[in-house]
Amino acid sequence: MADRGGGQPSPHEDILINVEAFRGAIRKGNWKLIKIALLPGKTELFDLSKDPGEQNNVAAQFPEIASDLEGRLIAYAREKKPSEWIKAQPAFLGAQGKTIFDPDFDIDDDGLPQEKPVIPGR
Repeated sequence: MADRGGGQPSPHEDILINVEAFRGAIRKGNWKLIKIALLPGKTELFDLSKDPGEQNNVAAQFPEIASDLEGRLIAYAREKKPSEWIKAQPAFLGAQGKTIFDPDFDIDDDGLPQEKPVIPGR
């Protein structure tokens, strides 16, 4: 457990840095994961003990660590509520905003019930 500055260990195993609809970051020990879901999308994993400047993405070398941290980040994302600022500015998100505010939207079932994926040219 990390020291919180007051000499007492943190009760948390991980630290949520940020979670939004399209990106997030989380830290556990020396590992930091950054997930960007906007296309083309990317997952970045850094060992902060060896790379404090976050220059070397090691996600491919440590897929099990990246997967664990991504799972933790998704769990936090499921618990989050939209920010009051975003709710007051729905135009800021454009068409993607409807999914964030629709109570029927579920990250695990491909979106809204009335939406069906369409593959161009088929």
